Amino acid sequence: MDRRDFLLGAGALAASSFSGNDAFAAEAEQTGLSILQGLTTETTTQLTVDVDKKAVVFYSLTDKATNRLVEPTSVRPVIRDGSGTRVDKIKFSGLELGHEYKLQVKDKKNKILDERFLKTVDLNKKGARIGIMSCMNDMFGDKKNSWKAAQATDVDYLFFIGDSVYGDLLILHGPGYLWSRYVETRKNVPFYRWKNLKPVIAIWDDHDFGKNNKGGDYKHKDYAYHYFQAFFAQEPTEGDQTYLQGYANSKYFQAFGQNFVFFDGRYYRGLTNTAGQKGFFGIEQIDWMSQVVYDRPKPTLILSGSPFFGRLEKTASYEVNAPEEMEYFFNKVSTWRAPALFVGGDLHYSEVSSVDRSAVGYDTVEIISSCMHSTKKSKYYDNPNPQMHGYLKENFIVLEQNLDGDPVWKMECIAAAGKVAFSDIIEIG
Repeated sequence: MDRRDFLLGAGALAASSFSGNDAFAAEAEQTGLSILQGLTTETTTQLTVDVDKKAVVFYSLTDKATNRLVEPTSVRPVIRDGSGTRVDKIKFSGLELGHEYKLQVKDKKNKILDERFLKTVDLNKKGARIGIMSCMNDMFGDKKNSWKAAQATDVDYLFFIGDSVYGDLLILHGPGYLWSRYVETRKNVPFYRWKNLKPVIAIWDDHDFGKNNKGGDYKHKDYAYHYFQAFFAQEPTEGDQTYLQGYANSKYFQAFGQNFVFFDGRYYRGLTNTAGQKGFFGIEQIDWMSQVVYDRPKPTLILSGSPFFGRLEKTASYEVNAPEEMEYFFNKVSTWRAPALFVGGDLHYSEVSSVDRSAVGYDTVEIISSCMHSTKKSKYYDNPNPQMHGYLKENFIVLEQNLDGDPVWKMECIAAAGKVAFSDIIEIG
C-alpha cells in the first residue's frame, strides 16, 4: 500500500460505547457545543460536533418551511485515547435548496443541548461570495470583532487555508497536544458558536500540521492528518465529481462556474520528489490535480497554506523552498485551458501582488489572506512581485464572483472592525 492509499483508505479511529453524562448536558445547555458545517451541496451537508466522550446524543434537522424531520444518513464518532472529547461526524442528504433547516442536538432524555440553523448551497449560483481565512490563533488577536465582521459578510462558503488551529507551543507538540488544541480552539473561537452555520472547506499549514515550519519529515504527520479529517467535515461522496480528495490533504472543488484547487504544501515539503528535486507539493500531487483541472476548463483559484513567491527571510514560500519543482508546477498551470490566480496565507499580513506574465503566460495575481487573528507583527514583506495592496492586523479576504465562468472577481480585504481595508476588481487572463 503506498502513502496515498494509506492516507485515503485508513479506517476511522476507534469508537467506544457511550453512557449518559449529566454534567456534559448541563455545560452544553449553558455554553453551547462546538459545531462546524463542512462540505455542502444543494441537497447534502456534513457536520462535526464536539461532545463528551461518553455522552449519548441524537441529531436531526427540521425543515422550517414544511416541518419535515430529516434524520442523519450517518453518524460516525471519532475518539482519541486519553481525551474526554469525541468528535461526531454527521451527514445529511435529501435536503432542499432554498430551505432553512433547524439543527437540534438532544440527549437521551430528549433534552435539547444545542440548536442551530443551516442551509444548503446553490453550486451554480452566479455572484457567489467566498471568505478566505488563515491564521486563527485562539490565544491572540481580536477574535470577537474579527468573527463578527465575518458573520456580517454573509458569504456562501468559507475557505480556511491554514493554521485554523495552533497545535504547537514552543516545545509542546505531538498527537495528544494537537488533539487538545483542536478542542480548546473550538471552545474559544466564536465561529463554532454561530447560530446560523456557514459551510467550510479547509486545508492546513504548519500549525495545524502539528509543528511550526515542519514539512514532510515530521514524524507525527499521519496523526495530524487523521485529526484534521476528524475535526473537519469534508469527505467525498462516491460518484460526485464536484468534490474530490487528492494526495494527502489536497482537494478539488467545482462550484459557481469555477475550479477551486487546494494544494497540500506540508506533507511532502522538503522530501525528494520523483524527479529527484526538493519537493513542496510533490510531483504526484501536481500531476493529479493538473489532470483534474485540465479536464474541467474553468477559471481556477489555486489555494495553499503558504505563499507562492518571495519571503526570503522566513523561507515560507514555494519559490524559496523548491524553485525547480515550482517551475514544473507553473509549466503545468500554463497548459490549463482557463486562467488561474494564486491564494496563500501564513504571513500575518494580507496583500495582493501582480505576477509576471512569464510565470504562466498570462496576467494574474497572488492574494495573501492572513491573519484572521494571531500575532499582529510581521516583517515578511519581501515579495519580489509588485504589490498592489497590503494590510497588517486582523483581516480576511472576500471574493465575489462577477459572472458564471468569468475570470473576474471583486475582492475586499475586511478588517476586524468590519471596515474595508482595501478592495479591487481582479481580472486574470
